[in-house]
Amino acid sequence: MKFSEWIKLQIESLRSMIVTDDPPPVPPEGVEEIKSGDGIILRFQSSTSNLSRVRKAIEAFCERTRLDTPARDEVGLVVNEALANVIRHAYENQQDKPIELRAEPFDTGLKLRIRDWGSGVDPTGKPRPEHDPLVPGGLGLICMKHLMDEMRFVPEPDGMLLEMTRTTPGSKAAGVAM
Repeated sequence: MKFSEWIKLQIESLRSMIVTDDPPPVPPEGVEEIKSGDGIILRFQSSTSNLSRVRKAIEAFCERTRLDTPARDEVGLVVNEALANVIRHAYENQQDKPIELRAEPFDTGLKLRIRDWGSGVDPTGKPRPEHDPLVPGGLGLICMKHLMDEMRFVPEPDGMLLEMTRTTPGSKAAGVAM
């Protein structure tokens, strides 16, 4: 399967989870959204139940940029993958740890900053095992690297900061080998 085909399947899968009715009010343990200048700050716990809300908030924010639909879809997928990695690796699946995501306009797109207070391990410095398409996982970093224009991990004394930008319109998945 080509990477671009896999990306399309992932985006379709995420779209199928979107409820067309308005979601219920965010519970206290849900996602807090704060306006910050032209951007937003999302604060939430490391519960996988928050991933859909956060992804939808970022996709809505992307609509205020000049990114087109394919680029916005890929940013949504990258946010989902990055947060799943934080929960799984930085927090070892603990569901009650803090995560902060900041999104702001940047050039013709956006800049994202995902902050966690987890293990502080930079995943780009670890050896990558060969990807087995029959085993779930292992594509988060590949997605971040290939679907965003820039990505970097900034170690913090008490965790990690992931900075990513996307200004390129259209799909970046075409031509990427898995």
